[in-house]
Amino acid sequence: MLGVRDEYIPSSWENAEEQARLLLDPVLEPTPEGRKLADILLDLGADIDRTVITRPILESLTRYFLGDEIAGRLEIPRHPGQDEMLALMWPQFVRAKEAGLLVPGAPEIYWVFDEILRRGALWYLGEGEQLSIEIPDTNNPDYP
Repeated sequence: MLGVRDEYIPSSWENAEEQARLLLDPVLEPTPEGRKLADILLDLGADIDRTVITRPILESLTRYFLGDEIAGRLEIPRHPGQDEMLALMWPQFVRAKEAGLLVPGAPEIYWVFDEILRRGALWYLGEGEQLSIEIPDTNNPDYP
């Protein structure tokens, strides 16, 4: 898978966490480019006047998914109350969604709901225009 030999693919979340602690954590260091990239990504939708709402939400989500240590290294600010509410509610949301998969037809309903969210996000980020997201295969020569 992507050129990774099978012996390096963890067999469980616990093994993945241990592998990350041993191999990834020691080499993670912030760089000016990484901080700038994080800042650019957190400004998704910045041209839209609703940035006051979106940036703090993206910062809290990023802090939750990356953890306090990495978010701190990237200089992502904390949002007291919002960060804690997200940390409390996200696992509940995931549990409810997983439990709902036991209901017949739920995967199809979830797909429709996820597709509505995906299209809504693309519409929002594209300011109502068609948005094409392409994965580059070269570095940006104009990156400062």
